[in-house]
Amino acid sequence: MPISAILTIGYKVFKTQLTLDKMKDFINEARGMRLRHPNIVELLDFGIADENTPYLVMTLAPHGTLLQRHPRGTLLPLASVVSYIKQVASALQYAHERRLIHRDVKPENMLLGTTTRCCSVTLALPLLPI
Repeated sequence: MPISAILTIGYKVFKTQLTLDKMKDFINEARGMRLRHPNIVELLDFGIADENTPYLVMTLAPHGTLLQRHPRGTLLPLASVVSYIKQVASALQYAHERRLIHRDVKPENMLLGTTTRCCSVTLALPLLPI
């Protein structure tokens, strides 16, 4: 029996124009970011648009960032903190095993996806080969 699904996507258009050298770096980094892990946003496509503007097409993490959900100063139950840390650690370990590092781990770069029990923390850019 065929299975069909609707994929909701998100995209990011960077507010910069790339030089030729930076374009090559962006393309190489994006090619290396095709990671499949439950706590990493899946990169579906990438490219360079008009006027050398880079963009990414990713699976959608519809619930904003960890910082938006829990603004600075918010007290969280220990169980929530442990859940977030485990998810982030798992994603970072997976990336590190593939010789990639996340250059900017912070709450505003952790995106919240959809689950029924709690939101999964999903790492967004930037990843770099090591």
